[in-house]
Amino acid sequence: MAIVEIKIGSLSIQIESEEKEKIIDLTAELNNKINKLKLNFKGLTDIKALLIMALMLQDEIHKAENSSDSKAEDIVKKQDKEVRDSFNELIDNAIEKIDKLSMTLSK
Repeated sequence: MAIVEIKIGSLSIQIESEEKEKIIDLTAELNNKINKLKLNFKGLTDIKALLIMALMLQDEIHKAENSSDSKAEDIVKKQDKEVRDSFNELIDNAIEKIDKLSMTLSK
């Protein structure tokens, strides 16, 4: 484990992590987003910017979850249709064979 210093705006903390480089990269990305936010809202403190960013990130998580739920539903519907179509084809083939057998037995 390594100790990583995270600095966002004027705020800093130290954390222990086995993924030091990942933490550094994520911190840089977050810092960039916070700085853009602070440019758009003059006088925004670091704490308020972090709270707004946390809300924005949570919204992104919800959107991603809803999108994946929707995609999963689409996949299930498609698979259900394929199974139903396959079953109907199987039934049609069985009926056709029964009809042929019936005609053969009738002769």
